[in-house]
Amino acid sequence: RNIESEWQVASAVCEQKELTALRGLYSAVQDCEHHPAGRFRGELLCQQPATLLRFLRAQSGQVQQAAQMFRECLDWRQTLDTTRMSEGMSVQHQGGAFAKRAADLVGPASPRLPHLGGVHKVIGRDRFDLPVHLVCLGAFDIIAVRQQFGDEAVLQKFVCIHEGILADIRASMLRRGALPPGILHVWDLGEHTTAGLPDWGARMWSLVQFLPKVASVLAARYPETLRKVMFVRCGPSTKMLCQAAAAVVPSRTMQKCKFYGRSAVEWVTDLRAEMPNADLPPALISDDKVSYGRTVP
Repeated sequence: RNIESEWQVASAVCEQKELTALRGLYSAVQDCEHHPAGRFRGELLCQQPATLLRFLRAQSGQVQQAAQMFRECLDWRQTLDTTRMSEGMSVQHQGGAFAKRAADLVGPASPRLPHLGGVHKVIGRDRFDLPVHLVCLGAFDIIAVRQQFGDEAVLQKFVCIHEGILADIRASMLRRGALPPGILHVWDLGEHTTAGLPDWGARMWSLVQFLPKVASVLAARYPETLRKVMFVRCGPSTKMLCQAAAAVVPSRTMQKCKFYGRSAVEWVTDLRAEMPNADLPPALISDDKVSYGRTVP
């Protein structure tokens, strides 16, 4: 029944040329039915038109390249054992267990700053009724985490988040009978003159060195799941670092990024438009030091 519903959704959003290409991609990957990592929460990925459409669009409608990308994704999922990660980890329905499991992957907090499991949370739903993810990177001691646990542990945390995102996008599509445009992220970089976060510059430089790897993995393995990234509390230093990273971040990803300055007044109108029915965290609508400190996840 789900597959029939997906084809109806795909037919509604695709022009005839794209729909023909999608059917070609569907036929080309049916031999993946028995791939060890070919299922997502019990359902075959190669038989999900909406999933295949994401890969097709990421390759600008080129069937052969999309099929190769899809196969490489399955091989990667097998290597990383994403099936184990995704079980019971829907952000929408298993928030508490998800947060605990994800936090376990990167270990205990730094004495000064929280681990990544403590700086990420879902803050509400957007105008498409999808969860919105807040990541307070300015309050994340990435130097300590990378030194103690390695880059792979941090990468696994991002993978866990995106396994939940896949489930949320699919659930929304089946519930609403429409193809979701992707997830909204809000990344708070914390270049906030009153926040008093220690070693901010050194941590941001380490982050800029690491994030292109994350962006490349997510673009290749979770294509077209991202709608928009709002980078908030960006001063001149942050923008300069982001410009340096842009050269190695996938161009399709950079096109979805928007950078805002240090003051909440610069982004609050856009954020309210994206989340018209949400009760926004005080940290995102205020520049107050106390408010910021209390509402970091």
